[in-house]
This record gives sequence, C-alpha cells and structure tokens, in this order.
Amino acid sequence: MKTKNVLFALCLPIAFTACQNEEFVKDYSQELKNRGEIDVILSASYPKVGNSVDTRMSAEESGNSLSFLWEQTTDKLGAAMMDEENAGTVNGAAIYNNYPFIAQSSGATSTFASPSSITKGIYLFYNSYKDVLDREALSLSLQTQEYDPTSAKTPAQQMAKYMNMVAPMVNLNEGIKLADAAAFNLPLEFVNLYTPVKVPVQFKNAPEGTKLTKITINGGSDFVLGGKLNPKVLAGELNANVLTVTDGIIDATKMAKAKETIETIVQAGSAAAGIYTMTNEDLVKGAAELSIKGGMALENDKAQNFWILIPRGKYTTLKINAETTNGNMTEKIINVPASTDPEAKNPQDFTSETRVLSTIELNFNAGGNVEQPYEFTINSTTDWNNYIQYVKDHLESYIGRDIIFNIGAGKSVYVTSLPTFGFTLAGGDSDSKLILGKEDKTAVTAQLDLSGITMGSNVNFVVGEGAVVTLSKVQKSGTVASLTNNGTLTVGAIDNITALTNNKTLNFKSSAALTVPNVENVGEATIKVQSETTFTVFTNEAKANITVDKDATLSLPGTANAGMIVNKGTLNNANGFTNNGTIDNFGTLAVTTTFTNSGKIIARDGSESNNAAITNINGTVEVINPTTYAVLAGGKQYNVSGGTTTAIVTNRGDFNAANTASISITLGGGEWTIVADASQSADASRELAATEITADLSLQADLNVKETADLNSRIFTVTGASTIKAAEKKTLTIKSLVVAQGVTATIAAGAEVIIPNEDTSGAKIEVKGTLNNNGTLSTPEVAAAVTAVSGVKVFAIEVASGATLTNKGTIGGEQNTQAKITVNGNLDNGNGTIYGASTIDNAEYYKKGTVHKLPKILANAADLTGFVGATEIEAVTTAVTTIPQNTKIKVGVESVALALADGSYGELTFTAASTISASSISAVVSKITVDAVALTVGGSNDITCNDFVKENSGSLVDDSSHLKDADGAVWISK
Repeated sequence: MKTKNVLFALCLPIAFTACQNEEFVKDYSQELKNRGEIDVILSASYPKVGNSVDTRMSAEESGNSLSFLWEQTTDKLGAAMMDEENAGTVNGAAIYNNYPFIAQSSGATSTFASPSSITKGIYLFYNSYKDVLDREALSLSLQTQEYDPTSAKTPAQQMAKYMNMVAPMVNLNEGIKLADAAAFNLPLEFVNLYTPVKVPVQFKNAPEGTKLTKITINGGSDFVLGGKLNPKVLAGELNANVLTVTDGIIDATKMAKAKETIETIVQAGSAAAGIYTMTNEDLVKGAAELSIKGGMALENDKAQNFWILIPRGKYTTLKINAETTNGNMTEKIINVPASTDPEAKNPQDFTSETRVLSTIELNFNAGGNVEQPYEFTINSTTDWNNYIQYVKDHLESYIGRDIIFNIGAGKSVYVTSLPTFGFTLAGGDSDSKLILGKEDKTAVTAQLDLSGITMGSNVNFVVGEGAVVTLSKVQKSGTVASLTNNGTLTVGAIDNITALTNNKTLNFKSSAALTVPNVENVGEATIKVQSETTFTVFTNEAKANITVDKDATLSLPGTANAGMIVNKGTLNNANGFTNNGTIDNFGTLAVTTTFTNSGKIIARDGSESNNAAITNINGTVEVINPTTYAVLAGGKQYNVSGGTTTAIVTNRGDFNAANTASISITLGGGEWTIVADASQSADASRELAATEITADLSLQADLNVKETADLNSRIFTVTGASTIKAAEKKTLTIKSLVVAQGVTATIAAGAEVIIPNEDTSGAKIEVKGTLNNNGTLSTPEVAAAVTAVSGVKVFAIEVASGATLTNKGTIGGEQNTQAKITVNGNLDNGNGTIYGASTIDNAEYYKKGTVHKLPKILANAADLTGFVGATEIEAVTTAVTTIPQNTKIKVGVESVALALADGSYGELTFTAASTISASSISAVVSKITVDAVALTVGGSNDITCNDFVKENSGSLVDDSSHLKDADGAVWISK
C-alpha cells in the first residue's frame, strides 16, 4: 500500500511531488518491491538570502549579492536511493532508484513533480538531477559554463543553471505513519558545491571588433571539478548525518547539525573526509571555464561583469586566463593571502558565499598582456570551432609556426570536420577524445583526411553514433593511439593506428592493399571487407560479424575467431588459427599448417578449401551440398579430420549421397516423412524408410512419423527448430534425444517418442535449448515383476542451466518404469503430467503440475509400501502383508496376513483368496472388489469400507461382522 507524505522544507522554495505515472523506469528487484512505495511532496517558501547561494535557480543581482528564483521546467532536482542492497545501510556504490523532480512553476516558491512514486529507502536529495542508467555511483561535476550575450538573462542568471548541491540524507524507510498527509513536516536544506565568482573584464586599446570568447579560473593545481560522491562520508559514522522521520517530522536541531556537517564535507572536496571519492580515476579535474557564445565585444576602458562558478575549497593561488578573437591574455596569477585575524573569515576559504575579483585588464598595446596563441587547449565543440576560426582569421601570424591543438584531459569533443591547415593534434590523457559526429547523434557525413596532421601523444579518434565517416588519407606523421567506430566508418587508407575498435559498421575499401595493425570487432558490430585486407591482430567477438565480399581477400593471423565470418571471396588463415565461432564459406577457405575448428564451418555449395588440414576438436563442418562436396578435387578439397562433418540435406537424393560418402546427416529444407517403403520415392522428395536411417541423425526440419519407426540405436540431435509429428498410433523409438543450446524442439500433440530404458548410466534426453512436449515422451514397459523400487527401469532427462522443458503432454513410461528429471534450468509442468521424480535443487524455475512418482508397478514383495506414489500396484507371486495408503492395489496371490493400520486406503481388488484384518479401529478402505475368490475378514477390529463389490461369484467371509460401511452397517448382511 502506498502512503502519501507532504514534506515541508522550511528553508527552500521547492516542492517535490510524486505522480502516478508508473512508466518511469525503476529497479524492481524483489527486495526493493517488498519495501513498499510512498508519494513525496516537498514544499516551502524561499527565505531572504544575503551574500550566499544555497540553490540552483534563476538569479537576481544586487551589487555583489544574489537572490534566486526557481525556473519552470528548467530546474530539476533528484532523489537517489542510497541503501538498495540493505534497507537502512548506506552504500550508494550503485544507484538503482533515482527519481527526477521537475519545477512546475517559476518564482520564489515552486512545486517539484516526479513521474513516479518512490520506493522506501534512505535518499540523497540533490541538484541538478542527472540520469544514472548504468547503475554506477552518483557523480556530480561542474560542467563547462556558457554565457550567451544575446540572451535576455543576465550573466548571474545564466550561471545559476550550472549549480549543483546536496542535502543531508533522509531515511524514508520508517517514521511516516500519520493518516493525515498534510500534517507531515520535513524541512530540507541544501548545500551548494560551488563558489559564485564575479569577474570584471576590461579591454585596453583592443582593435575594433575584438570579442572576448572565454574566461578560465584554476587553482595552483587543477581544480577538482567533481566526481563520484562518497555516500558513506555524507552519511557519517553509524548514519550520524542521516535524518530520521518521527511521525513525519525531522528535528530542526538535527537538521541544522547535519547541514553544518555537510558544509564541512563539501568544503573538503576530494580529501579523505570530503564529498568525493579519493580515487583519482573517479575525479574530474581541470579549470572552471566560462565560454562566451559567439564572443562578446567589450568597450575599451569599461569593465563588463561576468559570473563563473568554481569548486569550493581552500586556495592560496588562482590562475586567470582570458581569450579573445585577437589574442589571449597571458596567465594572471592571484595570490590569496591568509587572514591575519583568527576570528575573521579566511579569504583562502572559498565557500558558497559570492566572491569578487579585481578587474581583469586585457592590454592589447605592444608589450601588453595579450599575445598570439600557438597552442590551444580544446575542451568543447565551441573551443574547436572558435580556435579553427581564430587561426583562419590570423593566418599571417602562423606562417612557419607550429600550431598545436590539445584535447583537454578527459574531454570528449564533438566535431564535424577537420581544418585544412596543418597542425599537431594531441590529447591531455588517454581519455581525451576527438569525436567525428554530433552529440545529439543526428546524421552527419565527414571525410577524415589526416594528411596535414602530425599526431602527438594520446590521439584518440571516435566516429560518433549517427556519423558516416571515410578515412581517406593517413596522417603526416606520428601514431594514432586509438580509432573507435560507433557509427559507419569506411577505411580507404590506414597507417600507424595502435588500436581500431568497431562497435557498429566498419568497411575496408581501397584500391591498394590495406594492412590493419589491430582490429577489435566487438558487441554486435559488423565489418565488411571489400578489397585486399590483412589484419595483423584481430578480435571478432561472439555476436560480431565479418563479411568478405566476392572479389575481396581477408588474411587473418593465427589467433582465434569467436564470432561470425561470412566469406564470399578468399579467407586466408595463418598457422595456428582457431575457429570458435562460425565461418560461413561461399568462396575459398585457405588454411595454413595448423587450423583448429572448435566451432562451425559451413561449406556452401560451390565453395572450396585448399586441401590443408582442418582439425575438428569439438567442432562441426556443415556440408550444404554433399554431392558437389564429395567430388571436390585438384587441391580444392576440405581436408577435415575429427569432430563432426555433417551434410544438411534438403531432399532424398542428397540424403543418399551423404550416406554413400559416410558423412553424418542433418535433415533440413522442410518437413521430412518416415514411411513404410521409400523405394519408389523420388530423389526430390523428403521421404525415408526407417531402415534407411543407418546412423545418428540431426534435425533442422520437421519430422512426420507416418509409420512406426524402431531406431533404438540412433541418437537424434535437434540443431535447428524442429517439430516431431506422428500419424495416429505411429511411434518413434530412438536411443536418445538431444536439443542443442539456443534451439527449440517440439513434440506435437498425438506424437509419441519412446526412449529405451536398458541403459540408465546417462541422460536419454538432454535439453540444452528448449523442448516443448505436447505429446508423449515415454519408455517401454517392463514385464517382469520387481521386488523393490530399485528394480524399476528409468530413463533420464537432464535440463541444463538456461534451458527449458515445457510439458503439456505426458512424460513417463508404463509398467515398472520411471522418468528421472534433473532440472538445472527451467521445468514448466503446469499443464502436463509426469510419471517420475524430478531433482529441482538447482532449478532456475519449476512449476509442478500433475506428478506421479511411479506408473503401474507389478510387484513381487510382501511389503508394498516401498512403491508409494505409484498410480497402481499389482502384487504377484509373493503373499502381501503390508500395503501403502491411498493407492490402488490389486492382490493376485493368496495372502493370509494382510493387516491394515490406521489410515485411509485406496481401492483394493482381490483375484486370489486372501485374509485381511485391521491392527486398530481407524482403518478405512475406499472400495473392495472380490473377483471369483473368497475374502476373509479376521482380527478383532472393525474395518470401514465405503463400497464393496463381488464379481464372478466372489464371496465374503466375515464371521465377526468387522467389515462395515460408513454408516456402521455390516457388509455381510447386505
């Protein structure tokens, strides 16, 4: 049941509302489901703000102070669950539930609505909301800021949208019990992660039209702009900073104390007791940047104010840089003095309060602080476009000079073209990326002409999603560290690329032979080879695909293939090559010395090899046309040894050809029929007589049994979708049935597949894929009576992990037999019947349905209780003394000492003279039938019998009147 809660925030103008839109994606693991859900509303009006900033919202500037307003639809707050794994214990290493709350109105007060109710838990409320789709930890970082001079919003108002903040965690697992939602009071206060800095900028003697394009601020070393949050530090020892709810209310003193602690944690940044994890790879470092969209012309000798956020922290030095359309300011270093008054605020502590820099002057006079840049650090698409244009606008200044474009450390920069002038390209670190494409993934076509580029260190190219790129010319010099394709890339030239990774579509097409140093074809990616190409090192993952065109050649090294290779041209494999995937060969498969096949090779009609040895080790060669395959000669043969070579035959003529060539056979191409006599059947037909099936058989087609087929020495393996059908009363007997992984086999309604039970050492039916039984899976009856259940013959069925057996028919044998099913995968018997026992300890899914442990048992034992669970027991040879309850039993041998204990007994039929008695007064028999013999009732206790029938002159001897009906009437008197 969902509980609705109104949570009042006394210090912020925000309101969270959770609506009833269940389309919002959440993690519904069972443990989280069991917690229940609540609807959350957080509401308040905004109090007066002095010289501090506590929230992200629109801003109004008064001198150096800022006040704020929420903006409808723009502001979005988040609520991330911190205790997914164990309710009440903060972890936060992976975020499963993360809810957005969107501003519904503008102003000092706003409601915030979420598309979903929220699961109970400990929550970190934060600003601004971000998607956490990969179940990673929550991370927040300061993004590149942008000021648009054409916008009606002021610099302060535009700065506000980049703010991030957090509130103390709140435990919403308990304490919310009041019926009146409006009575709940939950004050929340946020802590801002950044310091707003006012930066006055002034030009001096700037050439007419000069525009300011960027301002950056950094510390003595790089700022920590953000990273993965440290939930355990935020929560505190023993959840000391986690606020609890009592009848919907949080203690105001605890709130104030928790906020004060969070302020300290935020101020510590990435230190041991700081808000971010200390792992360097989880941190985002660099300068705080303000990019000015389109640039802004400033009037000489008149200061223009800009606002920029920097991370909170303690700084003794600030480094200021400014860029213009006519040169860049030399770096200005500001030394921040410590306070001389221990009671006063320390200027080196940059908190959430606003700070103001002295005017930054850019002097364009000769000898001033503005100079021509030759090295450009690029952190965004705007940087890329601006710097290219800058060089074009000042080409005379760069004649004979080296130009260096350096992609910032950890930055991904989207571009749609490369400049035509020469330059050196480098990356700040191994995570720096130049992405050919658009960030919104819309279509773009580009030429990757590298001929004017000298490659420095850490050059990582990416073809973006939606991009179609042709690599037409190689670089001037140097090495490309990596080229990753997420779109469509055609390689027409290649040189010195350390790693080429394909995640989508990669074409190799060139008039000259291509040698590719290192190719990784990953995921479900596709490579198409359209010309002569050599992979020095390659990876082709299990779901990936390589296609070689008809007139193309691909040469592979002596390593392993895991995926699909479709060869229509020539595929050369170096010594030591191993195929663990599939090679579908339409052309020429040329192997060298050692070629191991542990996967599948498909030999298409008209294809050939080079008569070099192919060693099958647990592999398969599938022959599509056994007639043409068998006559390959002149060094074009497939020289296969070991494993399985099978022909996929589509008609009777191919079947006979494969039989003659001693190639194992797979039935394919359509429905096959087993008939009584196929001697007159045409080669184009799919008719076979059972006597013609002289070896094990694989199925990739339906099989219709129109004549009973006894193939009890043949193993049938289903390697493609197949249904076994049968005419009425026509059965198929086979040694065993195997359903391959990833394949679905069906036993049709009315069909019966019989599995012998002579050998019980292994599974007779192995389900590695999916088996749907709508008919009967059985084993022949055993005529000889058994003395114990150990004498019952079994046939074993094994369902592998990940596999499924669905039974809507019958599984089990007849007399004195039993199916034994070991389930490591899934067994659904909800609409079927099983005569047997199932081992389900390791089952992934099990639905029992109707199960009888044993069918009819023909027994030679005095004590029949060992056969409990049988549908019927017939006793022969040995006199019966003890029987199980609730079981139909037929006694066919004289038994003079059959004693019934307390309990309910099933139907008893006597065809040999017998004596029964009761050892207590509570024995009840559903029915007794006496057939042509006399039944004597002895002993001193009554037996209740609900029905008594005498057939073929059968008789009852009951001198003491102990056999009575349910009303107490004596049966001897009826």
